[in-house]
Amino acid sequence: SCQSADVSVSIKVNKLPELNTPTASPERICKDSGDDVVLSASVVSGSNIEYEWFEGGTSIGLGSTIKVKPNATTTYSVVARDLTTLAKCVSVEKTVTVEVDNAPEKPAVTVSNNAYCSNVSIDPLLQVVTPVSGVVYQWYTSDGSFIGEGETLAVSPTSTTSYYVIAKSTLSSGCESEQSDAVEVVIHEAPIIRDETGLAGVSAIKVCEKG
Repeated sequence: SCQSADVSVSIKVNKLPELNTPTASPERICKDSGDDVVLSASVVSGSNIEYEWFEGGTSIGLGSTIKVKPNATTTYSVVARDLTTLAKCVSVEKTVTVEVDNAPEKPAVTVSNNAYCSNVSIDPLLQVVTPVSGVVYQWYTSDGSFIGEGETLAVSPTSTTSYYVIAKSTLSSGCESEQSDAVEVVIHEAPIIRDETGLAGVSAIKVCEKG
């Protein structure tokens, strides 16, 4: 029987693109901050690479970097597609997570004594009523001047002054609470004793007995 000549076929197997670990900047943000997070991807080697990003299986954009605005902790995935090959080989998917932190609760504060006389040398003590872990308490005067940190803070006002505190998260997001209600320390002027005798500066008075 008749047979054709042999024909050889060459099949090229292309290597898949290899993704580096994708990054997020910043990695943590505060809930409802509206901050942008920049997601970035790259490959170990290669050129003419297309990057596609996904959230929950839905494509959200193309590019080696994209911006997202998560309002809850979210994991994003990315693949690299090699456009130099006819097959447009796609890499193994890799992921990156953006943490979204809640702001600390609004603190309540108290003061050891809220009224003093100006001639008394006593330092009132400001105090957070129910301190919690994982935050730093930052104290301010009513004009916004920072005066110190801590669950308690001794102050030495020379005139009537109001104070408030903010709880700031120790996580990298640095989320801040709403400022506390203010507490006021009232300084009363000490009474002035006036000399009505006309004898100022006299150290002793002699009185003669009548008779």
